[in-house]
Amino acid sequence: MSSRDLFCRQYFIDESRYFADQLKARTEDRQKELAENEQLEAVACLLSGKARGVEAIESEHPALNTV
Repeated sequence: MSSRDLFCRQYFIDESRYFADQLKARTEDRQKELAENEQLEAVACLLSGKARGVEAIESEHPALNTV
């Protein structure tokens, strides 16, 4: 694997982690605004066009598992 490929791969991993961290932070902030009996449901839109609850998605990528 070339150094450019390694750089691109690491960049993608870093961006994925950043996205997951930001999504998690926004979700936690939003959850605080809800009444005690309300709850947010996180949904992921997959490349296939289907939507799945985040709880139902499993990924080997550590950044995606932090959501």
